[in-house]
Amino acid sequence: MSLKRKTIKGVIWNLIGRISNQVLQFGLSVLLMRLLDPRDYGTLAMAMVLIGFVGIFTEFGFGSALVQKQHIDEQHQSSIFWVNVGIGLILTAIFFGAAPWIADFYHLPSLTRVVQFLSFSFLLGALGIVPGAILQRNMKFAVINKISVGSTAFSGLVAVVLAFRGAGVMSLVAQNLAAQLFTLPFVFLAARWRPRLLWSVSHVKDLFSFSAYLTGFNTLNYWARRADDLLVGKYMGADALGIYSRAYNLMLLPISQVISLVSNVMFPALASIQHDRQRVKRIFIQVEQTIALISFPMMLGLVAAADHFIIGIFGQKWEAAVPIIRILAFVGLLQSIGNPNGWIYMSQGRTSWMFGWGLFASPCIVAAIVIGILMGSIQAVAIAYLMVNVLLAYPVLHVPGRLIGMQAWEVYKAVLPQFLLAAVMATGVYALNLVLPAQLSHLAILAIQVIVGICLYGGLVWAFKISAFMQLKQLVKEQVREYRKKKQDTIQNIYA
Repeated sequence: MSLKRKTIKGVIWNLIGRISNQVLQFGLSVLLMRLLDPRDYGTLAMAMVLIGFVGIFTEFGFGSALVQKQHIDEQHQSSIFWVNVGIGLILTAIFFGAAPWIADFYHLPSLTRVVQFLSFSFLLGALGIVPGAILQRNMKFAVINKISVGSTAFSGLVAVVLAFRGAGVMSLVAQNLAAQLFTLPFVFLAARWRPRLLWSVSHVKDLFSFSAYLTGFNTLNYWARRADDLLVGKYMGADALGIYSRAYNLMLLPISQVISLVSNVMFPALASIQHDRQRVKRIFIQVEQTIALISFPMMLGLVAAADHFIIGIFGQKWEAAVPIIRILAFVGLLQSIGNPNGWIYMSQGRTSWMFGWGLFASPCIVAAIVIGILMGSIQAVAIAYLMVNVLLAYPVLHVPGRLIGMQAWEVYKAVLPQFLLAAVMATGVYALNLVLPAQLSHLAILAIQVIVGICLYGGLVWAFKISAFMQLKQLVKEQVREYRKKKQDTIQNIYA
């Protein structure tokens, strides 16, 4: 099967999986946010700041290294498996013991039990890294997404049942662990791989230079992304962090789903043609256009309808999140275009450049968050975070672009039509507030805004024949023709 066909099939399966996952995750978020309080989410966010950071070292970039390297053997896979498991065991033991100290840092005794339970996620995560990398390397995205949807459904059910029983924040902890427990047996079965008692220092070293720089970047990037949670939790408390973190995650959910829709496919695809830089550049810009086609109307639509979205769906107790999510939606718009730059660094095997970028950008982001904290409100933190993302918008694409002969302005020029049409749509959606009857419920107004927004944006995209839309339309036609041809061939074989 050609690379193009594999990539298209991978994206299609990712689309099916991501839509299913997003519907499930959103439905679960609505249920859980109505059952739980902002303080519960704030407590979990406090724990996840450190748990998520140390989790980077469980994988140590070896999973991505197994995908990027063109030639690997069983000694690579088994050696990396045992390295990851060893690291996972050590980190689980350390964090289980250190949980009381972490709780003391936040002055929140109930955090001890949360951290102790979450510490087992290091070991569970380590066990699935190699089989997961094998599935991604072989572009088995149908299987990956089936497992992901099953994991979301199972873990969500566990969390909702526990939340109904009054478990509070522990229902969110159980959701995290249940997702990993569900995934593990299925990734091993799907990968058809079992670890062997093999150990080769030379094979580990063979992947180390790629993985070490990637881990270095992930470490810097992690603190740049989570410094707000740490500082808001420390200086403003669990309630403020709960509001801020849920606004951030609600903004990030559609963006992360859109990017990860193609990310798992694009990294191995671009890595396989890494020496043809012009082709990498062309494909990268085309994919950026497609991401913008979907993410821009989501983010600007969220700005226009944030009040009815938050209050109508999650309830009045989350009203304080409305101005935060409006600000952060603009961050999401910028990040949807900037975040895919990692594909370039990794596909070209230049994680050292990626690490260098992190050394520059991460302190800038942390400094902005500190300024927001000093200003004394979570809204100020959100504004500061937006401002630093605006300042970094050009270099975030210019630096990796040098590896493939791409200028940042080429990307922004390519996505400008999508931005303009999304802005027109968002203006129209916001204007509905001025004409709709005030006695309508928040949910009713939101439903009208969504329907009008989809129709308006879809009509504009169709009328102006946006290139990304036309490409998607052509891909759909090709897949329909292929499906019909296979169906006809199957019928002919039956009656032959």
